[in-house]
Amino acid sequence: MNKGDKKLVNKTNQTAWVALSSGCSFIFVLLSSVILSRLLSQGDYGTYKQVMYVYSTLLGLFTLGLPSAYAYFIPHESENSTRSLVGKIELLFWILGGIFSLFLYLGASYISILLNNEELADAIAVFSVVPFFLLPTMGIESVLACHGKAKLIALYNTITKACMLFTVTVPVLLYRGGCETALKGFVVASLVNLITGQILKYIVLNKGKKRSEVSYRDILNFSLPLLFANIWGMIVNSSDQFFLSRYFGRDEFAIFSNGAIELPIVGMVVGACSIVLSPVYAKLRNKGQDIKTEVYRLWLSVFEKSALIVYPFLIFTIIFSDFMVVSLFGEGYEKSSSYYAIKTIKYFLHVMTFGPLLINSGKVKLYSRAFMVSAFATVITTYIIVNNCDSPLAIPLVTTVIRIVTIMYFLYLVAKYLSVKIYMLFPWKRIAQISIIALIVSVILKIAVECIGFNEGIISFALLILIFCVLYMILAVFFKLPYFMILKTAIK
Repeated sequence: MNKGDKKLVNKTNQTAWVALSSGCSFIFVLLSSVILSRLLSQGDYGTYKQVMYVYSTLLGLFTLGLPSAYAYFIPHESENSTRSLVGKIELLFWILGGIFSLFLYLGASYISILLNNEELADAIAVFSVVPFFLLPTMGIESVLACHGKAKLIALYNTITKACMLFTVTVPVLLYRGGCETALKGFVVASLVNLITGQILKYIVLNKGKKRSEVSYRDILNFSLPLLFANIWGMIVNSSDQFFLSRYFGRDEFAIFSNGAIELPIVGMVVGACSIVLSPVYAKLRNKGQDIKTEVYRLWLSVFEKSALIVYPFLIFTIIFSDFMVVSLFGEGYEKSSSYYAIKTIKYFLHVMTFGPLLINSGKVKLYSRAFMVSAFATVITTYIIVNNCDSPLAIPLVTTVIRIVTIMYFLYLVAKYLSVKIYMLFPWKRIAQISIIALIVSVILKIAVECIGFNEGIISFALLILIFCVLYMILAVFFKLPYFMILKTAIK
């Protein structure tokens, strides 16, 4: 095995651990949604999801692009000065977290008016302390990944998300509480998150007292251009939620939220690739020789492995979207399946993370500008739609189309940087093999389920997934898809 192959094996191993931790995280979050959907009324659940929407939407604005600073600066710091650098970035997060919390507390009533939900004001006031606890933990995965501590990332995500599941759902179950009970549990979980993150940072960064030469100005000069990309991205990603909430009410927002869930396997793979590849691209950026060939090789390798894992489940869940949402959330959320099918289409293109490569190749301004154009197009088009169409499904349909066009532009930038044609970024032969096999198995199962009259339920859905995996893997082995090679590489 040559040096390049050894690096790929090591990155695959790191990515596997990060993906595992992301998978655990997404599963706990999904379980929380499943349980709360059944314990809370649709109105209370809609309010809870609106609070999460407000937080996630404003998060990009108040973090100033700082989470990416860890992966950008740490690879070039000495071991003795890394602690100082992390301390500087963390201090900025403490300040921003305090400002964010104050903004939520003072602006709660205005936000409730904006989203057309009177009960939202009290809910946001209860939740308002959370940013102060959570912002200092932003980017901890990058810190650990830069030090090769992928297993600690898995430990961190498992502990914090399991705690969140327990503190959010158990009080609601025991005391028959509502939205505010769940949010108080979230506050407790965020405090545990903060404590756990600080302990892990101390374990990794307990050596070295040398002062970092990276100044606060250097950090902000890097992060502020990303802020604009985050602002535009925030508008793009939150537009459909805003318009659905304001024009169709919190009940429809609850239905949309359960349909807009991200398939856990997608978050596992895309998130893990982003965390692991960011410091890799940062190191490659400063190499003297032409590194485009190495980056392109890495791109194709990661894309193929990601598609092998993600594509089968994307195809299966889209075909079984109605069965899936009813099994998970109950019959009251059957309409969520349409939202899921629409929102999931973009992941066929977004299975490969392009942000870290564009940022570390000096394309930040183009990256931000593309999001700006996408944001204006999304807001204007969606506003026209809500004033001329009575169907809420038209909103995510339009925003998804615009999102796909934006992704294609980003892929064009990647292709231009790597000096290849855009179609060369896709491992077409492998994609065709995966898609055909997954489609055949999914359609056969769909026909069988309808003929047998298989009833929805969590156990039934789990059984369907198991049957799909078994049948798919049988065909995958027959067509010599390299799943065992990926597994062998990941566990080395």
